[in-house]
Amino acid sequence: MCRIGEMNRILPVFVSLGLVVSFLTLLPLRTTQAAPVPLLKIEGPIDGQIIESFVVDLNFTLKNFTLKDFKQLPKNNPNQGHMHIWLDQESPSKDNAIMYYKASPYTFADVAAGKHTMIVELVGNDHSSFDPQIIQTIKFETKAPAG
Repeated sequence: MCRIGEMNRILPVFVSLGLVVSFLTLLPLRTTQAAPVPLLKIEGPIDGQIIESFVVDLNFTLKNFTLKDFKQLPKNNPNQGHMHIWLDQESPSKDNAIMYYKASPYTFADVAAGKHTMIVELVGNDHSSFDPQIIQTIKFETKAPAG
């Protein structure tokens, strides 16, 4: 690489030759760091858990990700979006997802007794999946409360 002093001496030569664009392509480019990878951790229910209730709270923590209302912010921004949540969906899609963008737990009321599958995915403001997907699947069971 050439030093600043050398660039001051060489640049007029390149300008006179009409080669400024070519010269500039040789200069090192500043690269921006990629945004840190978003992380999703489901804290409850946990896989294999038996819940003695028909109310199920989805508790989660996020790292490097900010939940936003996709209706107000439809364009993607790095590490920003919402969650798609499915409970017992055989063919999860954007159309049958619960779209959630609050930091508080999501509550499912009146969950039938039995085995269940919950899928939670972080998606961009435009509902697109990350690459690779940020998705978790939890299997749990609900029972009538004791007593």
